[in-house]
Amino acid sequence: MNQHIQNKIQDLKKAAKVSHTTATPVSRAVLNEDSLGKVIRTKVDAEHFMSELNAIYKRSK
Repeated sequence: MNQHIQNKIQDLKKAAKVSHTTATPVSRAVLNEDSLGKVIRTKVDAEHFMSELNAIYKRSK
């Protein structure tokens, strides 16, 4: 391998060992949030959504 690249890799490894930054945890709630989760808040919303989805499915046949 090119000596310049090897030196750069070694420099980066040294910098990674010296660095004292900590990882910031990401909330699972943020990762699992989607558009439906924002719109469907109650059981009535869910029932309305499913009735519309079923109607669309029946029309597509």
